[in-house]
Amino acid sequence: PVAAASLGQVYKARLKDPKGVQVAVKIQRPSVLETISLDLYLSRKIACFMTYLQDVGVRDMRSTDFVALIDEFALRIYEELDYEKECANGMQMEEDMAGLERVVIPKTFPDLCSRRVHVAEWLDGEKLSQSHAADVRELVGVGVAAYLTQLLDKGLFHADPHPGNMLRTRDGRLGIIDFGLMTRITDEQRYGMIEAMAHLVHRDYSEIGADFKRLGFIPPDVDVRPIVPALTRVFDAALAGGNVRGLQFKELAADLAQIAFEYPFRIPPYFAL
Repeated sequence: PVAAASLGQVYKARLKDPKGVQVAVKIQRPSVLETISLDLYLSRKIACFMTYLQDVGVRDMRSTDFVALIDEFALRIYEELDYEKECANGMQMEEDMAGLERVVIPKTFPDLCSRRVHVAEWLDGEKLSQSHAADVRELVGVGVAAYLTQLLDKGLFHADPHPGNMLRTRDGRLGIIDFGLMTRITDEQRYGMIEAMAHLVHRDYSEIGADFKRLGFIPPDVDVRPIVPALTRVFDAALAGGNVRGLQFKELAADLAQIAFEYPFRIPPYFAL
């Protein structure tokens, strides 16, 4: 194998038809389904116990729904185990990214795919995170545009953007691979994210609390007014450079984590990935 994927191994091969086309063949490891099923079963047992602790008042009742998180994660993992589903995701992503000239999605071959075997076009390139090419910074911007297009426009989101899945191709384009772990964003969630970004840009922090509620980060019965001053303080400090481009993300993440600890924030299942 030329690479080890999380659930399988990848081999480089050539097709007989179309003749000579180089492809990446991913083959699932033996007994992966059984092993992951056991892990998920045990994880859900623990999540149920966490829910019990919430019900008896040991944990805050407003905290994250761990069972729903595990169920969402399990659904996506089982989809990732189905390479025919990954093939369909790849074809949809190729269509969704067609309008971005510097993004390349490998062509998949559905006639050669099965539940445990996936065949897609081989992309020659290097990991974007390891490339020393002069255009890497530009490609990072291309990647941001690609993921915002997925998140806010198309609704099918590549939920596994680790360095191994982002390539700089030899012709200077951004190659995105591995479409097993995906998530769908509903229209309501997309519009909620857009509204939250607009309110952030305009520093309308009183509305951001309501945005968090609509997006499921705050329970619907919680009064967000006490949270607004904390959000105002954090975002004003983060935007001290004058605009969103000057955001200090490290400090912002630390401050938001502190707010999430002090106030009844939770992780909605769709955001778990």
